[in-house]
Amino acid sequence: MLVIHITIMLQIYCKNNNLTKEFPAGSTLLDVYKGFNLNMPYGPVSAKVNNKVEGLNFQVYYNKDVEFLDITSSSGMRTYVRSLCFILVKAVKDLYPEGGISLEHPVSKGYFCHLKLDRNIGLDDVSRIKQRMKELIAADLPFEKTECRTQQAVELFKKHQMDDKVKLLETYNQLYTFYYTLEDTIDYYYGSLVPSTGYIRLFDLVKYYDGLLLRIPNRKNPKQLEEVVKQEKMLEVFQEYRRWNQIMHLGTVGDFNVACNAGFATDLIKVSEALQEKKIAHIADEITSRNKDGQRIKMVLIFFGKDYLQQTSQHPADDQWHDALSDFTG
Repeated sequence: MLVIHITIMLQIYCKNNNLTKEFPAGSTLLDVYKGFNLNMPYGPVSAKVNNKVEGLNFQVYYNKDVEFLDITSSSGMRTYVRSLCFILVKAVKDLYPEGGISLEHPVSKGYFCHLKLDRNIGLDDVSRIKQRMKELIAADLPFEKTECRTQQAVELFKKHQMDDKVKLLETYNQLYTFYYTLEDTIDYYYGSLVPSTGYIRLFDLVKYYDGLLLRIPNRKNPKQLEEVVKQEKMLEVFQEYRRWNQIMHLGTVGDFNVACNAGFATDLIKVSEALQEKKIAHIADEITSRNKDGQRIKMVLIFFGKDYLQQTSQHPADDQWHDALSDFTG
């Protein structure tokens, strides 16, 4: 019996060097990168395929336009950071099986993380986590991407007691989804990751107030880390935002989706507006208090959105606000 194998060749246009080459159908983006003999000292970490960002293990089966990205691009840096965050999650899981970590806010040119332990964290905890992350990176472990029916992914995350991912995927409204694994650790990320942990070249982890700060490379000079900029007030704002979310029982996007699907969207808006008005009143009290103490404040600028201005114009009781704001808005 004669078996004939036919190799289908594809035309791939590379935007990085404006060349077109042929590749076998099913080639990965990493194969394509090597085929074009590109030299990217800080990458690649991902690629745009017909202007949609994909991971380097993505396989091409049709003619495509491809642009490879490194960490000097905003999209490439997001891929790098997502992968680094997964390594951090894995390190914490290995060292503190009963604990956990939540990746909170971008602040001080890094990412603030809250380590969930039954005690205060110390410098030795930071050192252990950072060392474990370095070990995972040195092992060059693959990030495995699995696509499946969304309900299968929900059941898997339920098994691992990851309720935030369960709520997110149950309100995802898509028949199929995907998740990533790093050895025995699973997680869900909306965007792509690098192929393996060895792609992470530079990072740092330091104690920052009551949590951790994950430091990342500088996009303009990826050989150096971003300089830590103290942003105490910004961190306070994020912490207040977190308290407001706790008041509304919204810890994650999944919580928000569940609340909206249950018909509580209007209630959430009203509570949020009430909290903001309370904050503005607190600012007014603070101004009055400082004036009494002789610390006179020369000017206060409070910026309102156009929607808020439209609302004030529709309420006679707020005419004094509208008249005052007209001096600034014309």
